[in-house]
Amino acid sequence: MLGRRRGNIKHACMLNGFRKKACFSISVAKAKPKQRFRKLVRQCQPAFVVSGFDGIFSKMETKMNFCYECDSMDALILIDEQYLDKIDDELLRELDIFIDYYGKSELAYDFPNENWNDVRKRETKELVEFCNSGKMVIFLYYENEKNGEITISDSQKSSRTFINIESGKLILVNASELLQCLSYPDLKMERILELDIEKGVYSIEYEEIKSLKLARRLECNEVNNAIELL
Repeated sequence: MLGRRRGNIKHACMLNGFRKKACFSISVAKAKPKQRFRKLVRQCQPAFVVSGFDGIFSKMETKMNFCYECDSMDALILIDEQYLDKIDDELLRELDIFIDYYGKSELAYDFPNENWNDVRKRETKELVEFCNSGKMVIFLYYENEKNGEITISDSQKSSRTFINIESGKLILVNASELLQCLSYPDLKMERILELDIEKGVYSIEYEEIKSLKLARRLECNEVNNAIELL
């Protein structure tokens, strides 16, 4: 797993800018100059349509495209940039086990005569705790290529999945790429996407990985930040 170097990753592109458009509809009958002016004032009330907003008084929303590409075993990771330094060798080992859902890698030979599901559950406890603290979110997903969209909103949502963005820099990266580059620091990490967003705790609603929606988090009693989409 660690010896594999992924190919080029398609860079994200902005979907929505922030354009402001004034829409006028004026119909004025013949009138004296003063009367006509008063009619213009009443009727010329623009309804501003701003891309990225849902209605005139709603919160701001940003959308970005990304492309997820993987080999036979991989996952999409969301993490605040500052938490990359918190991932030690033990967490890397557990991540390597976590993304091997079926026990088909050479890692399975380290646990002879054991059920691989039991091995994964036992050997990834620290990783799951790290994720469920809000430091990282993993979407285990094996499809070779998937186009996705991520939305960042100022609205408030409650969700079992959440992430803490303390530095204001959100990173999307393949698990295999993160494993390689943190194991071999001389390698430059190829990130799928980098987003500068307001610091805070965000809930995540998802439809596979094709639609990820981040919003300000409302408290939720349940947590699941290590997600298996297989």
